[in-house]
Amino acid sequence: MASTLTKRDIAEAKVTIWEMLARGDKDSEIIDAVGLGADVYAVIKHQVLDDKAQALRNKPPEHVYVEYILAQERNINDLTAMIAEFKKSKQYNAMVGAIKARADLHDKLIAKGQEFGLFRKESEHKVIAGVLVSELSREDLKSAITGAISGLDKMMSMYGESSIIDVTPGALHHGPALPPPSQPSSDVIAPKAKKASKTGRANRAKTSKRIRGRKPYKKRPEP
Repeated sequence: MASTLTKRDIAEAKVTIWEMLARGDKDSEIIDAVGLGADVYAVIKHQVLDDKAQALRNKPPEHVYVEYILAQERNINDLTAMIAEFKKSKQYNAMVGAIKARADLHDKLIAKGQEFGLFRKESEHKVIAGVLVSELSREDLKSAITGAISGLDKMMSMYGESSIIDVTPGALHHGPALPPPSQPSSDVIAPKAKKASKTGRANRAKTSKRIRGRKPYKKRPEP
């Protein structure tokens, strides 16, 4: 059947196939619509996809991004209309979901623009083990990773396969030598205890006399 198709028939079939694919129709539905056999349809569909891919490769990245914006703008407009309807009908949960979806689309537009190289993206200031990785060049980063792996390999060769009981402890202090502890001087005299005041001594004496003058306690007989 493919040999009986003219160039015009194939061109018209490509247009129909692409439109139905973009609409989300199934292959079986497209085959019935164009009236082609499954084998012929597979060949023409492959040509359609190749044509579209080549068209994308021929476009400048900014043109592809603009077309992406147009497609997303239609979705944003639909969401805006839905938000207004949800607000009128007081469907607040649905309205909040639509607002969030619209905000996500705006964020995607910015992210895609950065991927296409149309917007400058600030580098993230990531700090790993105290090193500002984003500020390192490729060679510096490679050297830092190689040094860290080398140090890890050395540590594993020394301690990795050994029992912790058999490991010989290394130096516990790697800084400058600590000063010797200061010795207490024999000339230091401890302060004397503070003398009690005359009033305090007199009060304690009176209390002592009252205690000594009390009669011993006797238990009363039970009735």
